[in-house]
Amino acid sequence: MDSDTILEVKNLCKVYPNGTQALKNVSFKVKKGEFLVIIGLSGSGKSTLLRCLNRLLEPTSGEVIFKDQNITHVQGPALRAIREKIAMVFQHFNLVPRKSVLGNILTGALARTNSLNSILGRYTAEDKEQAQKYLSVVGLEGRERQRADNLSGGQQQRVAIARALMQHPDLLLADEPVASLDPATSHSVMRYIETLNK
Repeated sequence: MDSDTILEVKNLCKVYPNGTQALKNVSFKVKKGEFLVIIGLSGSGKSTLLRCLNRLLEPTSGEVIFKDQNITHVQGPALRAIREKIAMVFQHFNLVPRKSVLGNILTGALARTNSLNSILGRYTAEDKEQAQKYLSVVGLEGRERQRADNLSGGQQQRVAIARALMQHPDLLLADEPVASLDPATSHSVMRYIETLNK
């Protein structure tokens, strides 16, 4: 893998227990700073591919190489360390509805926060400062204390993006992040993702 490549997928296959083949010999490379879009019909395996990349799903065969490391079958602490560097934005925002906007963004720092502090909502001053910065990046300054379920769909998706950025990821995966949003909001959210990539 050359030094510009951050992700390489080699002959990736995924067959579900019921026999459905979701991925068949998928191969591609992603260079640092590249904005790659995967297009396909509903049910064509896009979500399965992303879930194999961040190891929410175990591939049946093939290889996923992230930053020169084969991550296809890593487990335990090594997998947690990799997931910290691969953030994901889902189609459904997956926010904690009763938590504040800032509280939801701070959950992106869970990988580097001990369990007791995360349960008690104790985050470092640096993490709080970063959360405020990302809140500003996605255009939601002033809404820190607002409950997540009081936001519009587009605003909730922007909170999800800010939460993903709190991981300080090297790779950001977005699984149909605008599918449930209206066209104007979709354009706005995609523009934020493009700006962040740049």
